[in-house]
Amino acid sequence: MPKLSEEYFDLVRQAVREDKQAPKRKKRRLPRYESKAVPEEAKIVINLDSDSSDKEKDNRQIAEDSQDNFSQDDDEDYDSDDFEDISDLENSEQPANEDVSVTLDAKLADSRPKSKSKNMISNDERKFRKFYHMFHLLTFMVHGSVRNKWLNDPKLHAKLSKLVPDSVFELLHPKKDDELPLRSTRKLLDGLKKCMEIWQKHFKQITRVETRGLYMIDWDELDGPWEQPARYMSQKLFNKKVTHGRGSLEVASQGFVAMLRACGVNARLVFNAQPPDFTNNRASNPQGAKAPNEYLADPGAKSLPRRRKKPVSKKKDEDTERYSIFWCEVWDKISKKWITVDPMGQRIIEQIRHHTALEPRGKARQSNIFRYVIAYDRKEGCRDVTRRYTTHFNSKTRKRRVTKYPEGEEWFQKVLRRLQGRKRTRTDDMEDMYFKQRDENEGIPDNMQDLKGHPHYVLENDVKWNEVLKANCKECGFIRTKNNSASLKVYHRKDLLVLKTARSWYTEGRILKPGAKALKITKSREFRTGEATEERLYPFDETDLFVAQPLGPNDEVPTNVYGNIDIYVSSMIPAGACLIESHVAVKAASFLRIEFAKAVTGFKFEKKRVAKPQITGIVTAQRYREAVEAMIDGIEYANEEDKRQECELESLRHWNLLLAKLRIKQRLITDHGLVRDARMNSAWGGSDAVNVADDAGETSVLDDANDDDSDMGFEAGGFVPDASGFVPETAARESDAESAGMQAGGFELEAENSENSYQDSTLSEPAQSSSAKEADDQLEDYEAFMKDLEKEESQAESSTHTDSDFNYESE
Repeated sequence: MPKLSEEYFDLVRQAVREDKQAPKRKKRRLPRYESKAVPEEAKIVINLDSDSSDKEKDNRQIAEDSQDNFSQDDDEDYDSDDFEDISDLENSEQPANEDVSVTLDAKLADSRPKSKSKNMISNDERKFRKFYHMFHLLTFMVHGSVRNKWLNDPKLHAKLSKLVPDSVFELLHPKKDDELPLRSTRKLLDGLKKCMEIWQKHFKQITRVETRGLYMIDWDELDGPWEQPARYMSQKLFNKKVTHGRGSLEVASQGFVAMLRACGVNARLVFNAQPPDFTNNRASNPQGAKAPNEYLADPGAKSLPRRRKKPVSKKKDEDTERYSIFWCEVWDKISKKWITVDPMGQRIIEQIRHHTALEPRGKARQSNIFRYVIAYDRKEGCRDVTRRYTTHFNSKTRKRRVTKYPEGEEWFQKVLRRLQGRKRTRTDDMEDMYFKQRDENEGIPDNMQDLKGHPHYVLENDVKWNEVLKANCKECGFIRTKNNSASLKVYHRKDLLVLKTARSWYTEGRILKPGAKALKITKSREFRTGEATEERLYPFDETDLFVAQPLGPNDEVPTNVYGNIDIYVSSMIPAGACLIESHVAVKAASFLRIEFAKAVTGFKFEKKRVAKPQITGIVTAQRYREAVEAMIDGIEYANEEDKRQECELESLRHWNLLLAKLRIKQRLITDHGLVRDARMNSAWGGSDAVNVADDAGETSVLDDANDDDSDMGFEAGGFVPDASGFVPETAARESDAESAGMQAGGFELEAENSENSYQDSTLSEPAQSSSAKEADDQLEDYEAFMKDLEKEESQAESSTHTDSDFNYESE
C-alpha cells in the first residue's frame, strides 16, 4: 500500500475548517464502551499538527498500520450518525497545536451481527464418535460370542439338566400334531413357561448388574468414574455362579439359555448391544477440557478429566433392570418360527407379530434402545435379528446404526461373517423371508423427517440433482405438510434412475450410444476458470460397454492424445494385452525395449480440485508378461541390495568412529593415567580435585587400576595412535618414556616420584611381552579390516548408477 502524501493531510485540515464553519447539528450521545483492556494495536492516534514534519511522518506510518487492522468494508458498515462530528473537537478549548487522540476499541472493528455459537461438535469429534461407536460395538459382539461358547460347556449341561423333570422335558419336545399343529406349539409354550418358573426358583440370589458398561452411556461419561467397576469373569467363575444360582441379571439370563440347551432345545442367546450413540452431535465436554480423541492421539497427555458421577436413583435402577439386554429365543419346529423368552426382566414368552414388550420405554431408553440385536445359536452361529424387534426399522432405527452408510454396512457384515461359526441353513432362509415381509409391512412413514434417506421410499422434493424418476411411474402415496395446505407425492426408490455425465460413465468402462439422449441438464462451474457450464446427464440404458482397440501389428498399444491408455476397469484392457501394476514397471519395460503404454488407473484431486492422473503400471502384449515380471523382480532385488549395502556402509562408518574414539581414550589413559568416573564427576562439578600424583609420590590410580587398564586395553583393541598410524601399546609406552616427566596435565614431577609412579603403573615383564604379541596380532587384523573397508567403499562408489547406466549385455 503506498504511503499517504502530505497533500492528503492538507485536504483533511481543509475539511476540518469547512466543517467548523458549517452550522452545527444536534449531537447524539455516544454509547459508553469499556476501554480498560484496549490492546495497543487497537489504538489509533491522529495528530493534527502542521508545523512538525516528524509528527506527520509518524502519522503516515500509523495510518499504514491501521489499514491492516480495519478494512474498507468494515468502515462502510459504520453509521456516521453514531459518532460525534469532528468539528466539535475543534470547538473545544484545546490549543490548535495540541495532538488529538482518538481511541477505537478492537471489539468494535466488526459491527456485523455474528451467528450464535451452536453447541455442536467438530468434524474430527464426529469422526471419532463414529469410530468409537464401531469399536465399542465390535467388543460387544465379541463379548456375546464368547459367552455363547461358555453356554455349550458339557459339564455345565450335566448339572443344569438335573433341574428339569421328565414331564417338562417331554413338553419341550412335543410330537407333531397333524390334525391341529397349534397343539404342538402350545405344548412347547407350556414347557418353556415351566422351565422359566424352575429357573426363577433356582436363581434366588440376584445381585447387581454385571457391569454398567453393558448399557449405553453418554459421551461425557466415557471417563467414568464407575461406581461399581466390572469384575473379571472367567468361565470357571461363570459356571459356579450359574450352578449355585446367584449372580447378576445378565448371568441369570445366560444360564437359562444353557439349561434349555442342556435339554436339547435349539435356543439362541440374544444380546441387545448398547454402544454410545454416534448420531448425538451435541458437545458434552466441559469448557477447556480435551476431547476423548485428543487424549488418544496424545500419549503424553494427562488422564481424562475426572468428573463426579451423579448417584443413580433406585427407581432408575429398577426401570433399567426391568428391560433386559440378554434374553432367549427358541426355535419352534412346528410353526417354523422363533419364540422369544425373557426369563428375568419382563418374564414373558411371546411370538412377535408387530410390537414387542421387550422394547424399553420411558427413562429406560436413556441407556437401552433397540439398534443392534444380535443372536447366537448353539452351533456358534451369529445373526442380526434387529428387524424382528423393531417396528420402524427403516425410518427410525436404521438412522441410529452405522449400517446407514455403505462402508458401515460392509464393515458390519464382515464382522458377522467373522463371528459366524457354521454354514447357512434353511432356518436362515426362512428367517430372511420373514424379515423381508416385515420390511414390506412397515409401510410409508407418516412424516417428512422419517422419509429423509429412507431405503425404500423417496419424497418428490428429495430427488437429487443426478436422479430422475422413470417415465410413466406412479406415486405410491401422499404426505401432507404441517399446515395441510398441500400434499407431496411419495415414490418407490426403485423408480429412480441415477444419471451420470459421459466422463463419469467412461470411468466405469462405458461410453454413450450413438444419438444418446440426455434426461437432465445441470449447471455447474469450471474448476479452473469459474465459468458457468452445462453438463448433460445420461442413464445407464443410454450407454454401451467400452471395447478397446486391438493391438497393432507390432504389438503397439493404442494410446490417447497424452500418450497413455486409460484402464479404469478390467474390461478396458485391449484384447491380447495385459495390465502390469508396479512402480518400476515402466523402467522394466524400457530396459527390455518392448512396446508398452503407461496405464492411468485413476485420478487424485489436489488443491483447487485439480485432477492429477495416477499412473500405476503399464499395458503391454500378453506374451511379454513373464519377461516384464522377471525384470521387475530383478530391479526390486537390485534396489533392495543397494539399500542393504548403504546400510552396511553406514554401520561400518559408525564402527570406524567408535574405534577412533576408543583409540583416543586409550591414548589419554596412557599419557595421563586412568581416572575413575566418580573423580571425573568431581573434577567437572565437584568440590574435590583430581590429582594424578599425591603427597607420597604415588599416582592416584586405585588398587584395581590394573584391571581397569586391562579392560580398557581390550576395549580399545590394544592400539594407540601415533603420527604415522597405529602402534602397539607397549611401543607407545616406550616412546613416551622420555616424556614421562611431563604428566599430570603438563606439570613436571620429581624424577624419583615419576619413576616410582611409572613402575607401579606398568605391568610385569612377561605380561608386557604377551600383550605386545597380542597387540601385533590385533594390529594385523585391524590393518586388514581397514583395507577391506576401503575396498568396499570404492566398490560401492563405482556401483552407484542411474537408470540409463543399466546394461544387460551378455559377458
